[in-house]
Amino acid sequence: MTIKKLALASLVEDFEVYPRTHVDDAHVSRLVEALKAGETLPPPTADAKSKVISDGFHTSRALKKIHGPEAKVDVDLISYKSRDELVQDAIARNSRHGRKLDAQDMTRAALMLKTTGMDQDAIAQVLCVTPGKVEKLLVHFVVVPKGTPRSIVESGRTLMPSKRSISRLNGAQFTKKQATAVRTAPGTNYRLLVRQLTEGIENGFVDIAEPTMAASLTALADAIDKAIR
Repeated sequence: MTIKKLALASLVEDFEVYPRTHVDDAHVSRLVEALKAGETLPPPTADAKSKVISDGFHTSRALKKIHGPEAKVDVDLISYKSRDELVQDAIARNSRHGRKLDAQDMTRAALMLKTTGMDQDAIAQVLCVTPGKVEKLLVHFVVVPKGTPRSIVESGRTLMPSKRSISRLNGAQFTKKQATAVRTAPGTNYRLLVRQLTEGIENGFVDIAEPTMAASLTALADAIDKAIR
């Protein structure tokens, strides 16, 4: 490892290496506030040759917001022997500190590690979970069209982590439209959302006369009617 000052703009955000499904803007904002308050964050970590970030997506974005992309900051450079080693280390670092990996992130990480040739025991060690947990993670995916953003190619298939709300469709082939909708699907069960919305309407918590809400409820009613027919 070598600490070297590099321009933030030279660091590469490669989402085929990043184990998370997205960069959390709220977490970036929290880091910005911490930096403004005088806190010092660990330097981003990157591949010495390609400058692909292996750890520190949120940190580098926070630093850019404060200092600008051309500012030079300390970067921990590592000479990875292969792309697989870069992926494995990126996942190991993200699973041990920083923003906690959520359920979908864990599935994405497990699938990515599998593509590097790791078995379930090795994946479990990297993610700090049991092999039994890894076995469960590896079935929480849907098959999506080639080229879908943030997808993972494994054994000739293009995969995307599913969510708890659509777990009944694990392993199913999704259309491009469905693959896009996965990103905004809730992590919780749809039955809970339906119950909450019903209670909200019954108790007057939902302003059904408000134009945007009224339009949304009309669209919901139309979708339910279409699904039933």
